[in-house]
Amino acid sequence: MARFLRAFTQLHAMNFAQLKYIVALDRFRHFAAAAVDSNVTQPTLSKQIQRLEEELGVIIFDRSKQPVLPTERGTRIIAQARIILEELNTLKSIATDDSQVLSGELRVGVLQTLAPYLLPLFLNAFSEAHPGLQIVVNELNMAQILSQLRSDQLDAGIVIAPTGASGFYETEVFNEPFVVYVSANHPLAAHSTIRVDQLNEGPLIISQEIAASFNALPEFKTLQQSFRDSINLNYENGSIETIRRFIETGGGATLLPELATLYMGPRRLEFVRHFAPPQPTRSINIITQRGFRKTSVLTALQQAIKANLPTTVQGNQSR
Repeated sequence: MARFLRAFTQLHAMNFAQLKYIVALDRFRHFAAAAVDSNVTQPTLSKQIQRLEEELGVIIFDRSKQPVLPTERGTRIIAQARIILEELNTLKSIATDDSQVLSGELRVGVLQTLAPYLLPLFLNAFSEAHPGLQIVVNELNMAQILSQLRSDQLDAGIVIAPTGASGFYETEVFNEPFVVYVSANHPLAAHSTIRVDQLNEGPLIISQEIAASFNALPEFKTLQQSFRDSINLNYENGSIETIRRFIETGGGATLLPELATLYMGPRRLEFVRHFAPPQPTRSINIITQRGFRKTSVLTALQQAIKANLPTTVQGNQSR
């Protein structure tokens, strides 16, 4: 009983600002940067964290390391602090009826290869529909999105499945069809529509990201080796636009997501061939940490994306 009363007294002495400070310091691993993010002076932040350590009787951060690192027990305390702060946000949302008017901040990471095609479709409409919501968008690669979700620098990521990550919650937003982008002198150009099993009729140039999405499709499992044999150039970190220009100037064929064709003029659309049914598609997902509480915001984001998709993509949405 005495231990319980002592622990309760310590918890009561803490304040939410101190919890925010240790979460910020864990995120930035630098006192000055954490202070700037927290809108306080560095001495204030340092003093409050030290006071919290004294109240708990635990060293949360090892200050002898550069950058500053949490101790083993400090890591557990910081994780719990995040949960407490999320619960506080939930309490505030209930009190202000946040389901009706979205407010606060939403930090979203979008895959660099997806952002140029998806963001122009919905972001302005989403922002105008929710003027009280501060939306911060970063174009990042998958590793950066996962890292910043874990460190609480992002609320959510818009990504392409499969992510290969565990410990996250993923919600499928829509399925995007693939198309074939093919030069006039390639064997596939003779087809008005293309079956998946015809992809081995000529050489392909393909990005690593597209290959990963395509290889994950169940209907493609029996064709993987023949398709893999037809790839004579695997462009590991290249952009879709770079590969497209290869096709236009040097010949060949590649796979493109259908959203990439929305911004093409008539001349470039002549290079596009659609797949015969069933069309291979990739899944566009929203990913968050497990236990994420801003569900009303994510629901609104998901609805905004779906509402602004072209009809050819809307027809492939999961139901």
